[in-house]
Amino acid sequence: MVTPPRLLNSCAPSSSSPATRKKSASPYSIPRFSPYKVSKPLLSNNFGHSHPLPAPPVYSLPVTSQSLKTVECKPSLFQATTHVKFEFNLYQDGVQINPTKEQANAILDLFPTATKLSLHNPFIIVTCKQLPPKPWPLTVAGMPLYLTTDANTIPLKLGLGARGPKLKIDYPIKRYEHPTLETFKKVFEALDERGIHLTRLQWVGWRFLGFLSGDAPSDWKSTFPALINGLTMGYLFGEEAIEEKASRIKVPSGRLYDDAVYGDNLRPGVMFAGKEGMLDSELLTTSGVCVKSPSGKKYITCANHGFPDGKGAEIFHPSIHAQRVGTFAKQFWDSDVGLLELNPGLRYDRETFSTTEYLVKPFRKLVNAFSLRIGDTVHFNTPVNGHVEGIFLFFDVLRLPADEPADPTDYITSHCMYFGNGSDTLFDGCCGGPVWTDDFDVVGQFRCMMKDEAVAYCPSFNPLLALNYELSEI
Repeated sequence: MVTPPRLLNSCAPSSSSPATRKKSASPYSIPRFSPYKVSKPLLSNNFGHSHPLPAPPVYSLPVTSQSLKTVECKPSLFQATTHVKFEFNLYQDGVQINPTKEQANAILDLFPTATKLSLHNPFIIVTCKQLPPKPWPLTVAGMPLYLTTDANTIPLKLGLGARGPKLKIDYPIKRYEHPTLETFKKVFEALDERGIHLTRLQWVGWRFLGFLSGDAPSDWKSTFPALINGLTMGYLFGEEAIEEKASRIKVPSGRLYDDAVYGDNLRPGVMFAGKEGMLDSELLTTSGVCVKSPSGKKYITCANHGFPDGKGAEIFHPSIHAQRVGTFAKQFWDSDVGLLELNPGLRYDRETFSTTEYLVKPFRKLVNAFSLRIGDTVHFNTPVNGHVEGIFLFFDVLRLPADEPADPTDYITSHCMYFGNGSDTLFDGCCGGPVWTDDFDVVGQFRCMMKDEAVAYCPSFNPLLALNYELSEI
């Protein structure tokens, strides 16, 4: 007998009494009931077949009057939905697996108005006539879930394909395996030799995507390489690779968030506030982790853009009308990673907040960006959203112009994460919040949502590691 799909929430034990928030951080951080119930159990355990190129099947269900009924939020099999698991898994070791029709039907049965299932590596896309009530699962059958009512939508940019000669570089690049910074440098250099000067480069496990400033050359389709070491290469022209969605200075009215005062004992995930010039307005961000420089001096990581006055800017908690907790000390240029000096007498823990579903441990260490594997689970915790779990999707490497100061390298490595789709205000005020792995290793911080995508842009802490900074506490 095949067991029905089940919900999993990651939960790590804590050796001592965990710290919890004084106020709720949005309705997404409390236990809720979810309507995802299977109407037909899966009858077989067929893992399908892997495919070398993105040519997955599309499965559709006939739309009936029953499937168009409004879904009611009722207590069901799944609570606080995060991961819906079947006996089969469509994502194994970074490789997407094609579902059988029977498996696809089992997934479609989770959503009462679903009409189509398609794959867009690494996503499983479910098209519905009517979107179900939230919360939505983050993953289904091991794959990140993207829900939509538009049958033609895709979560990620593919770029434009060229028809130029194949490019071979003397460096191993393997499908679905994580690269190194040297891999990116080799691709940048090989394209430079052909007069193609990328500003940034992304690797999604089975293809590259390159960004170029300015308009496309008239002959680019016939001269730009279509493949690099046999892997697809796409191009985008004249677009900013990372552009934030419209931001709000203040959290939207009616939204629950944690603006409580934590006094002299601060920790990752509390609210920071900075003044915007001479205006009596504030920019809200999330506090990061405590780090120690080789000289022994300690700082707190933060979001550069939350303190536009730069070095010496005052930092407050939880608002500009409350406690002054420090001053802005250093920025790492385009990474958006900044450092602040905490006022004397304040303590800063290396452990963030726990919830009833997720108990934390003290953070262990800072880790290199390339230690992550595509599909790894990541976490962060902010005053606006509480604990949020996500999936690591792909790497992004920004190359700084030669005349611009680089500290300490000319390359800024970032992660692109997926925390679920369906909310334009999900991450207001979250900038600067640290992102960590299941092992409580810190990989970077949240910055923004990428334009027109469901993807979060998270700069890594590689610049800090290159300067021998270590995770610490005060």
